[in-house]
Amino acid sequence: MELISNILSKINNNEHGIERIKYQFNIDIAKKVWHSIALKHIQNLQYDEFNKKVWPELIKYIFGDETCEYDLMKSVSLIGQTGTGKSKCFEIMQEFISIDEIRYKNNGKLARFNFKIVSSKTIAGEFSKVGYDAIYKYSNINALCIDDLGSESDEVKHYGSKVNVIEEIIETRYLNGLFTHFTSNLKPDNILDMYGNRVYSRIVHSTNIIEYNNCDYRLKK
Repeated sequence: MELISNILSKINNNEHGIERIKYQFNIDIAKKVWHSIALKHIQNLQYDEFNKKVWPELIKYIFGDETCEYDLMKSVSLIGQTGTGKSKCFEIMQEFISIDEIRYKNNGKLARFNFKIVSSKTIAGEFSKVGYDAIYKYSNINALCIDDLGSESDEVKHYGSKVNVIEEIIETRYLNGLFTHFTSNLKPDNILDMYGNRVYSRIVHSTNIIEYNNCDYRLKK
């Protein structure tokens, strides 16, 4: 089943002309740079066994290294309990990517691999103010990280119209073959319950789901 899923993922992305670019890099130097960025973003940083395992693979993922254990054609979903540094990890990724201006090809044209980070609550709140313009805006950003997936209300109203905003955006971005990253405190089963099988299958099919199981930094003094 995993092999079939990977094949389908590559077919889906190839239909939209997605091509990752492989960059040359030194893993030891890259890890030092990543760690220096992490120190700026995470207080009481502990380079524990989880980070030692996940962070080097994310570096390989960013540089398009085929030895990476994650699927280079998929985006990334960090799932785990609150306070474990999921959002911070994407902030680190964001700054790390900007150093070398990492890019990929979309229908033969170079596109920035870096992403905009926006919380699902912010997106939902924007819809309640401006309506479908918000859905259009976030459906068409080249690369997007939806932070804290599941923290928004199931349905948001705009002039009486009830819409599951995040569901609409995920569906549109999936069909357009755009990179959509996620963080969530929800377990996969809870994501299924909240968004239904269609959106859940989109997330599973198009992202590398990483369970972020390190320590809760918010509880540390």
